[in-house]
Amino acid sequence: MLRILVLPWLALVMLTGAANADAAPRLPERVFACHILNGEGETAIVHVQADNAERARIVAAGTPASGPASHPSAVQVDVVECIEPVRERFRDKEARKKADSLLQ
Repeated sequence: MLRILVLPWLALVMLTGAANADAAPRLPERVFACHILNGEGETAIVHVQADNAERARIVAAGTPASGPASHPSAVQVDVVECIEPVRERFRDKEARKKADSLLQ
């Protein structure tokens, strides 16, 4: 009798585990705007999803730099600052102007 009760429960547990294994990884819920300097020293703004500002800096550092004609390149970028745009503003005036122009 015990085996009759345990087997359906065990099958359910195994199926639930298999379904979770195929689930997509969780994406961070927060969005950060990061002020970067591309390889030519020009200001650019990139938006990244991350759990915190420190992680956003890491993600932004791995983004392709944008040149004058907005062509992606493999140049290393320097991350100046990452903010949550709904709560904060960039300290740098040029970065604020660039970020504001993206909203228009």
